[in-house]
Amino acid sequence: MIEAVVFDLDGVLRHFDRSAEAALEERHGMEPGALLTAAFGDELGQRLIVGEIDWPEFTDRLAERIGMAAVQEFMELRAVLDHAAIEVLERLRHSGTTVALLTNGTLRTESELVEHGIVDSFDRIFNTARLGVAKPHPDVFERVTSELARPATSIGFVDDREDNVEAAVAHGWTGHHYRSLEGVVDWLASLGLL
Repeated sequence: MIEAVVFDLDGVLRHFDRSAEAALEERHGMEPGALLTAAFGDELGQRLIVGEIDWPEFTDRLAERIGMAAVQEFMELRAVLDHAAIEVLERLRHSGTTVALLTNGTLRTESELVEHGIVDSFDRIFNTARLGVAKPHPDVFERVTSELARPATSIGFVDDREDNVEAAVAHGWTGHHYRSLEGVVDWLASLGLL
């Protein structure tokens, strides 16, 4: 019996415009995919999402890689909230299911949730920049399981990265690899939650 469902943020509840990223890369003479690789493909991005550095240091280091003009444009890109997905969260909570967020976030994630108007859409918020360890490390799932005070087998998890889902399942959670909101709704219904 699933009593709590944990959702990822980026790629599940909000989405970035990949065509805008591609256009930025083209304007600045970068290869396709180079932007996200420069930002999050190694220890620089990892240090950001475990809270070791904040945005000023991150952007300075990233500028050394891709130039300050590209970084400034990158920092202006904003994710778009999936309002239909938030409605699903509200339906789950209304039915008595605990809803939590687990994001490989940054030290500004909480303020972004406030800006989106969804900070109150969750019973619990777990931000890896505050936890000091990021998905898919097993310690993340151990910490969240402990904080939710439920057996691992009673926790469902939705993430757009297959490695994160596999790590959650290895911990005993029931996982769903996000490909579409419709798929999430079908999965939740199959669990008897919607």
